[in-house]
Amino acid sequence: MNPRNWFHFMPRLFRRTEYLIRHPDELLAILTQALGKAYAKRLVIWKVFEDFLTLFRLVKAWVMRDYVDVPTKSIFWAIFAIVYFLSPIDLIPDFLPGGYIDDIFVISYVVKKIKVDLEKFEAWEKQRKKK
Repeated sequence: MNPRNWFHFMPRLFRRTEYLIRHPDELLAILTQALGKAYAKRLVIWKVFEDFLTLFRLVKAWVMRDYVDVPTKSIFWAIFAIVYFLSPIDLIPDFLPGGYIDDIFVISYVVKKIKVDLEKFEAWEKQRKKK
């Protein structure tokens, strides 16, 4: 994809993410698709695979209302990373060699952006497992 077109595509991804925040049933379906793709491509995205799974668990716990102590802005970014990973339209098409570099970048960026909230979520998960 031409980088100029990519910047026109990003607002659509933002709107899609906002839509999914308001439609949890559709978001759950997206999560299922994304998890399947992540496991299928885990050897390609190995550097961020665990981070992706954490984003997935955070969003799923939020949708299920098990974990709601997270800002909506952080949920937005987590969903955005998942939607970007799942999207067939990328800066670098996935079928090209190195095609997942942009996906890895987006996931890494989001993880850094919401690091504090991810750490709180992981602490909550650990506490929950102890019970």
